[in-house]
Amino acid sequence: IGADSVIDLDNKIISKPIISSKGFFNNENIKNFEKNLASIINSFLKELQNKKFIEEPLKEKINAFSRKFFKKSLDMKPIIEIHIIKI
Repeated sequence: IGADSVIDLDNKIISKPIISSKGFFNNENIKNFEKNLASIINSFLKELQNKKFIEEPLKEKINAFSRKFFKKSLDMKPIIEIHIIKI
């Protein structure tokens, strides 16, 4: 699973997370994942108001959320690759 997010200098998401996978996943599961992932990222970024953005804690939150989501919905532990693009 690949998860890419673009974040601006004000720590706001400027595009919805892009999810890619090399396996078969139900479209409904992916849509739920994208919606929930965007919510997780927004919550994390709100916590950072007026603080310096550090990529690793966000990647760890995304990774933990992704593993829980796919374990619960598909009984799988996918390999997850996360890219945060800061512009």
